[in-house]
Amino acid sequence: MDNNTAALLQEALTNHKSGNFAASLLQYKTILKRDVSNLMAWESLSCLLLTLERFEDCAEACRKALDIEPESFIAKHNLTFALNRLLDYGIKKWRSSEILSAVSQLIELGGAEPDYATWQLGMFKLLLGEFEYGWQMYESRLKLAEFIGNKELLTPPRWNGENFEGRTLLLHWEQGFGDTIMMLRYLEQVKSLGGKVLLFVQEQLVDIASTCPGPDYVFGHPHGSPDFNIQLPLMSLPLILNTRIDTIPSRIPYINIPAHVPNRAQILSRLSKSRRPKKGGLVWAGRPTHKLDAERSVSPELLRPLEAAEAISWFCLQRENPEIIPFSGALPLGDLLETFADTAYALSQLDMVVTVDTAIAHLAGAMGIPVRLLLAFRPDWRWLLGRDDSPWYPTLKIYRQTEPGDWPTVIQHVLEDL
Repeated sequence: MDNNTAALLQEALTNHKSGNFAASLLQYKTILKRDVSNLMAWESLSCLLLTLERFEDCAEACRKALDIEPESFIAKHNLTFALNRLLDYGIKKWRSSEILSAVSQLIELGGAEPDYATWQLGMFKLLLGEFEYGWQMYESRLKLAEFIGNKELLTPPRWNGENFEGRTLLLHWEQGFGDTIMMLRYLEQVKSLGGKVLLFVQEQLVDIASTCPGPDYVFGHPHGSPDFNIQLPLMSLPLILNTRIDTIPSRIPYINIPAHVPNRAQILSRLSKSRRPKKGGLVWAGRPTHKLDAERSVSPELLRPLEAAEAISWFCLQRENPEIIPFSGALPLGDLLETFADTAYALSQLDMVVTVDTAIAHLAGAMGIPVRLLLAFRPDWRWLLGRDDSPWYPTLKIYRQTEPGDWPTVIQHVLEDL
């Protein structure tokens, strides 16, 4: 770098730091016309463009810097931030091309393996309602080392959706409780296509899964499986059964209250303390180990405005730290929800549930109980975009963040509806 360029770059950096952005922008561009390979100028320009929220231009500047120095920390950091903001912009405007472009670039930037990249893109296609290709791409999850499920069961012949009369099909769980509950809707349809249906779910879900129409045998321990001829992981059912938005099985309820509810009497006694016409449940946090829990969970104190809904007695359904209540009028109930049977019974006694995106939203929806879902700006794929209802759960209404992190506005909208 010659002395004149070095002096101009120093002046540009000074203007940038002092907030004279127009001058520094012009100076960075002047430098890069003279010396297109000036790494510091490209890095500094990307920082300025990020500040100015010119995210597409920032991404381009970052790429120029990475062409010069592939390990540039500044360029990688700024590019990741810019692409995430472009992704958010695409979600806000529901622009499919921008969303998929930003996701593709983020995956490429992270050096993701092809199967991981396909899986991630598949989830965003599902988010956009592009089910035909989304389900196919979603299958890439089965090839990942971090696949959460029963890999040892993937080896026998896979069911492809044909009639299986005279044979035994094993459907087995994967991922979280909510995913399993969501897929139980397919059991009756599967049973209509053939022979014996075995259902392997998480042990905690055996009681409620046994209330579903369809399976011949439900178990929660791998050693409890009878012999079977064909198998399928639960989350592959939408692909195998050619699910589109308008063909989602949505006959509700498909889960009922188990015959044995350990804490039935205590739950009923606690609920009887209500002195208002209606009873509502509150859930503000999901499983803390979930990788997106910080985005999907709400601080309990943010629910305080709901106290103004004078017709509703509120009951807190949080199992973790059940002693915490968001406002003085709310009553704890989570300490009695030791099993999903307890939770299903408690939900059946409520008029509605206000919850974040966690398993209780799925269970209440599967039971036909009105759900008010508090949803983060960047939602999970199953909640789609641009709508306040869900084709998966007819009694569920979605309240979406319109800006990342803005829970107060979401909760205010719930209160207005209540």
